[in-house]
Amino acid sequence: MKTVSPAVNYAYLCAFRDIVGGGQAGMLLHFKHADRARFTPLLVCPGEGEVSRRAAELGIETVFFDWPRPGVLSLPAVLAGAMALRALAAKRKIALLHADTLELAAIGGLAAICSPLKVVFHARVSDGGGMWDRLVPALCDRIICVSKAAARRFPASGKVRVIYNGVERVTAPTAEQAAECRRELGLLPEQVVAGYCGQLIESKGLSVLLRAFALLKSGFPSARLLLSGRGDTDGLKKLAADLGIEGQTLFTGFRADNASVRACIDIFTLPGLHEEGLPRTILEGMALGRPSVLTPVGGSAEAIVDGESGFFVPPGNASALAEKLGLLLRDSGLRARMGEAAKKRMETLFEAGETTRGMEAVYQELLG
Repeated sequence: MKTVSPAVNYAYLCAFRDIVGGGQAGMLLHFKHADRARFTPLLVCPGEGEVSRRAAELGIETVFFDWPRPGVLSLPAVLAGAMALRALAAKRKIALLHADTLELAAIGGLAAICSPLKVVFHARVSDGGGMWDRLVPALCDRIICVSKAAARRFPASGKVRVIYNGVERVTAPTAEQAAECRRELGLLPEQVVAGYCGQLIESKGLSVLLRAFALLKSGFPSARLLLSGRGDTDGLKKLAADLGIEGQTLFTGFRADNASVRACIDIFTLPGLHEEGLPRTILEGMALGRPSVLTPVGGSAEAIVDGESGFFVPPGNASALAEKLGLLLRDSGLRARMGEAAKKRMETLFEAGETTRGMEAVYQELLG
């Protein structure tokens, strides 16, 4: 009779207690799709908050650690964290550490010295981490990168595995559901909406987006621009007013029901100015069957096929952005064709379950 091997315990090291970006959303999807018959995750995060509550809803146990804040490290804090983590691993029979930031990868790597512990660092951004990008590969056993752009941070390392960010397949809302979402936001059914969901920070190119939309004002008076997420909106609202598009621009703030907001968007856009790993907001739009207009910086260049599932425009170029948004605002057939291509691409490359299986294959590669 074949014996069943017990599930392997591993700790997922998270630097945040609340969901501040796509990294935490990706971690929760990883937990949701984990093969619990083979792997048992334990969340380790700084304290009680949205992250631990959402993990608990998925049946994931949490241990609270007083981690050093991201970007703020001292040798005593690193050594203390490594010793505490090593003790936790021994107590809970943990075989592998999955670290979500450079700092936690360094702490995990030190905890694993002269022990059978394996360490995986999840590189979610494509801009470099300076000296840490040289140190962490020496301390970790594998580096999971969310895009080829992120993998370029570690050119000499044979430890890199590219596993794209994943999102879940979704069923498009019914006409009634879509109409209800739009009514709540003050949008009419016939209005075509371009939008962005995520952190409202300057590096996302939102000032460029507002300037581009201002160029479209006279040609598309019924179109609307929707910006949803956390951030300091005062400056963006002032710019919209200065450009004369405050009546066409909708700021929703952070919404816990972000899925309903996304469902109101016909065209997703992210005119980022700086490299990112692989923006989750665009993948979520693709899952809905929506086309995108992006700048090909960092992993965004790997998200869509230019001219097939969306358009690329040069960073900082409001005129080029307006031109491509105008093509999609004008042509519902083009939106539908590109949206369908985007959905198929998401289901082929960026599906959450497959992403989790890829990570578990890395775990198995290390643990034998």
